[in-house]
Amino acid sequence: MLNFITLLTFDTDATPVNGAKSGVMAFSHASDVLYEGFVTGAPIPRLVSTQSLPIRSLCERKVPWTATVELKTGQFPDLVAEALGPCSFVDEPLQHYIVEPTNEFADWTMLQAFPPKPDCLEASHLVSWAMRATNGALGICEEIELQQSIRDWLGCSDQDDRPLTGAFNNLIFAVGALSCPDDKDDMAAAYFGHGQYLSMIGSTGEPSILSIVCYIWTTFYLITSRQVNAGYASLSAAVRDAHGLGIHRSAVSYIFTDEQAMRERIWKALRMLDLFLSISIGRPMTTAETRDTKASCGYSCINDLAAIMETTIKTIYNSPGEISKQFVYDSMEEHRLWVDRLATELNATASGSPLDSRLADEIRLFVPLQESYHWSVMLLTWPFLFDKVSTQLEDRGDEALGRSSRTENTPSSEFSDMLVSACVNSAVRCIDVTRDSLSQAGQPKRLPYAVNSVFHSALTVGIAVFADLDQVYPLKSSLQKAQALLRTLQLNDCWARTTLRATERLQAAGESYIDRRTHRRMEFQQRMIGRMFGQLHDLQPLAHKKDLVISSDDTDTSPSNNTLLEHILTHKYAYGILAVCTLLVIKSFVQSLLSPLRNVPGPLLARFTRLWEVFAVRRYDFATYNIALHQKYGPIVRIAPNRYSINDPDEIKTILGHSPSMAKSKYYYPFGRHDQTNLFSVSDKAVHSNLKRPISQLYSNTHLLSYEAQVDKCNVVLLKSLKEFAREGQAVDFREWAQYYAFDVIGEISVGSSFGLMENNGDSSGIIKGIDDSTAYGAYCALVPDVHYPMQEIRKFLRLHNPTRAIIDFTWPHILDRAKGKTSPPKSDSEDFLTKLLRLEHEGKAKRVDTFNALGQNIAAGSDTTAISIASVIGHLAMNPDKMASLRHELESATQRGELSNPALYQEAQKLPYLQAVIQEGLRIHPAVGCPLVRVVPAGGAHIAGRYFPAGTEVGINAWVIHRNKDIFGPDADKFVPERWLTNDPGERARLERNFLAFGTGPRTCIGKNISLLELSKVIPQLVRQFDFEIVPDAENGGKMYDYKTLWFVKQKFKCFVRERTV
Repeated sequence: MLNFITLLTFDTDATPVNGAKSGVMAFSHASDVLYEGFVTGAPIPRLVSTQSLPIRSLCERKVPWTATVELKTGQFPDLVAEALGPCSFVDEPLQHYIVEPTNEFADWTMLQAFPPKPDCLEASHLVSWAMRATNGALGICEEIELQQSIRDWLGCSDQDDRPLTGAFNNLIFAVGALSCPDDKDDMAAAYFGHGQYLSMIGSTGEPSILSIVCYIWTTFYLITSRQVNAGYASLSAAVRDAHGLGIHRSAVSYIFTDEQAMRERIWKALRMLDLFLSISIGRPMTTAETRDTKASCGYSCINDLAAIMETTIKTIYNSPGEISKQFVYDSMEEHRLWVDRLATELNATASGSPLDSRLADEIRLFVPLQESYHWSVMLLTWPFLFDKVSTQLEDRGDEALGRSSRTENTPSSEFSDMLVSACVNSAVRCIDVTRDSLSQAGQPKRLPYAVNSVFHSALTVGIAVFADLDQVYPLKSSLQKAQALLRTLQLNDCWARTTLRATERLQAAGESYIDRRTHRRMEFQQRMIGRMFGQLHDLQPLAHKKDLVISSDDTDTSPSNNTLLEHILTHKYAYGILAVCTLLVIKSFVQSLLSPLRNVPGPLLARFTRLWEVFAVRRYDFATYNIALHQKYGPIVRIAPNRYSINDPDEIKTILGHSPSMAKSKYYYPFGRHDQTNLFSVSDKAVHSNLKRPISQLYSNTHLLSYEAQVDKCNVVLLKSLKEFAREGQAVDFREWAQYYAFDVIGEISVGSSFGLMENNGDSSGIIKGIDDSTAYGAYCALVPDVHYPMQEIRKFLRLHNPTRAIIDFTWPHILDRAKGKTSPPKSDSEDFLTKLLRLEHEGKAKRVDTFNALGQNIAAGSDTTAISIASVIGHLAMNPDKMASLRHELESATQRGELSNPALYQEAQKLPYLQAVIQEGLRIHPAVGCPLVRVVPAGGAHIAGRYFPAGTEVGINAWVIHRNKDIFGPDADKFVPERWLTNDPGERARLERNFLAFGTGPRTCIGKNISLLELSKVIPQLVRQFDFEIVPDAENGGKMYDYKTLWFVKQKFKCFVRERTV
């Protein structure tokens, strides 16, 4: 990053630098590629206006420089999300991998623990590496003088030591041990601890030059060991002491003739450390320049460039509003004059200086100078790059919607494009300069400034791909160079490892973007060719059309070739699972013979392999099979070699309860992305709590009433559609229409916009099919969860259709448009989820990935659960006319008493006991999920249903099994009897509630439970009051009246005639 520190020995007061002329030539070559008027002597052309540029200062955008550890909230991931949607670069924040190390030598205050003085040879070795790591001891002292001073100090007795002198020397040894190629980190920590101890006992409370220098060395050590927050605190102490001595004012320094040069060098060191920490961790600057850095007398190129950067940070990154053109012009002029001044100073310094063997070491001073110059240009031009990327992505979206591009070719846009090119050019050059520098032998093993320089340049290069600048600059090559540098530096630097991971994820995102861009262009060319020659490849024999899988994913570059593989991966998962299970049969056979649970009953096949589960799932009847197994074998049944189903009400709390709760097994792993956890699939309880905490309040009863208007809006559309079916006398697939309704409601609640499934009388977007495919994949892959990762990698490699793409395409545009102010929340008193989530983002309580995950989970899980529940209630009421009559009587009586509105209010519906009993009974007799809720027995094992289960055993409870348990719900457990919930016995009612698992129980209870109950409580009264339902035999389903199939969800299949009632 900012390698200013290595420049601190370069000063007009310094001795002539041999070979400076060559340095000027090298620097000029690096600058030539920028536009004329920016770094050359040509005047900067004025534009027709000096109004503010239409670029927001990054104080109002999400600022990338504010903290590299908070890149998840920065502009870089936001732009990638806008281009691609969720991906690893967007979803995986850097702060998850950053843990600052702590000083292990907590007992350094004990005098007995101080390290002995090194011998002269060792001390010289450490000093040499310390000076090399700081390129001149931060510009404060010369190595020759320092070596002699330390030799003199080594010859003194401990009694003659001044504490601050000992602290100064020990801190130098610490930096040297930390930077040398040998493994001396423990030695470095010991020297550092002792140096801090001596600094403390040597402090008199009054600031001194030596105390400030000790603070500076302490800061550098902490930065190098990646303890940047502690380094910031140390730097703040140094600045306070410097202010106490007046070092920040040149007029005061001139008074102290003997100390003047040292004071100036200390001030430059403080300024550069302050800029580095301010930019790298987003802290306020602790120094401010008050002197005229451009004055000829005592001119310092370092102080001048530092002042330019400070002004850029304050104007662009700390101030709201748009960026003034005049400021940009002035800053460009300052950069150009700085280059001219630097060239003049270097030429004057180099005149008459013969070359000698120190040439290579002296030229190294120009490397950080070039890096700092390029970094300053990037700071100035970043907002223009971000705006370029964002505008280009918006234009692409406009083209897709048939609108004209918003970008106009104006003088202002051309000027902005020039600044964008300057930004990318500086990033490319900075990587090249750093690579050339690190290619020299004898480099320290930790280089925090180089890591940050390369990392931020790599981010700039990576994001430029999304502005299509890879067609102008060698961005891929530069990104690979940056990764190679970080890969070298990461051997001894945890921060380099973290930044390497981030750049690799950014490169993967860029490659995905390029693939999509290429595919779009190819499609455009194919359409143009098709208009001229026709498109024969679109024609297929009718017999084959039923086998085609049409993908809306713009990464499907070969639909005809992918069809078979896609069919296997999204529809025929069972065959792949069968192959894997066969390979495990022998292993399972041996393990079953040795297992302490070998005599637990169950299907013979389940003892040795998971094939029994595969067959049960494949026959779409797992819930029924699970019930039959318990009726045959008892409360404990083996369903796989290490998985058992439990039918014992006393063990619900043990397995699914709060404390101590068992963790979810890997069974749930395939229900999420293989590279990211979500609220449903995560097994770690602490991670689950962290994911749930930001959004749980949005599902509470407090927020529930705010969603009522959206439900009413969709109820109107549903009732209108059913009236049309009634007039036409057409049988309707009620569960299917319940799902259309549930999707539209969850769309309104989530983003203020329905999917339009009821209005369009179908799913033209393919979102239901996408969720069904994802659920099918999860249901099969859950049986062998270890194949999830390779299956997803294969899908990604072959660029096959992503079944959840429809959810992403629906959700992300709503998030981005609302966040940018392009769309407004619905004009209603009720706020949708998106409005509330964006507010949490603004308050710092949630991140963008939390927003996307919450909305995606609402859509993926809430729609199926609610649709199945509505269909169950209506279906069982239609099959039990007496129950329907009882419910209608309650509704009509409440209406006559004025206790029930039309439409029904949620709070009113909650007070109707028979309605709530009907809803609860509908959920009991037909739970939405038909597979066991599987957990893992923790360390130490557990006693369940009278048998000991060792740690690692998977045990599960199926709601279908518990709800049909006649010991719990009575001999009529198989019948629809709402009256069971109306018992006057509080103990009996509590017992039934404890065994009610329609939404799960314990800490993993469905987070959307209240929303589902809200929909049920409002729509059921409307349907029952206005319509009669008559279930008819379904000819397409073998004449069955009410049928269902279990995959993960248990979806009904029944048709009914709808007749409008005269109320």
